[in-house]
Amino acid sequence: LCVFPQRFNGGAMAGMAASQVAGDRLSGFDKAGPIAGFFVNVEPSKRSTIQMELYYIQKGSRKNADAVEGDYESYLLRLNYVELPLLYRFNIGWFALEAGPSVAFLMSGYEETNGEDVKADDFATATFQLNFGVVFTIAQNWKINIRTNNSFTNLRNQTYTGHVPRLWTHGQFNDVLQLTLAYQFLHFGK
Repeated sequence: LCVFPQRFNGGAMAGMAASQVAGDRLSGFDKAGPIAGFFVNVEPSKRSTIQMELYYIQKGSRKNADAVEGDYESYLLRLNYVELPLLYRFNIGWFALEAGPSVAFLMSGYEETNGEDVKADDFATATFQLNFGVVFTIAQNWKINIRTNNSFTNLRNQTYTGHVPRLWTHGQFNDVLQLTLAYQFLHFGK
């Protein structure tokens, strides 16, 4: 029987997300939202880490009116998710490259145009994402993570005129840039 030494870790993470919605005819990562949650990981080798996370994240889209430019149109889409990523990290000294899928479960959604509630109820209950990022170790047990999180399933249950293609479907898709600070406070194994 051959046993490989493994190290298990756990911790907490918090940060900010800058998001946009591809297919809403707006552009730019103009919607800020919080991120907070927990993670566990296993290190099957010195170069590899497999990490599972569970966190709250707010995604969406925003366009503010600009009276100086004569633009009085405003828009806000706020989507609150619980997200579960499964990531593989390749460790290279004090930093790591990461990639993996995630599933996000919608907790609530809110949409308004020009300050008026749209009463939208066509949001998908789950979306699937691909994640790519870089992790920097800044001190023992402390890490900074910069990640892109892009959905490949429609965030709505229906497709409307103006929606964009992504992989095999058309729709609106969450595109998110994430910046988080993580602290590992649980360590088991070698």
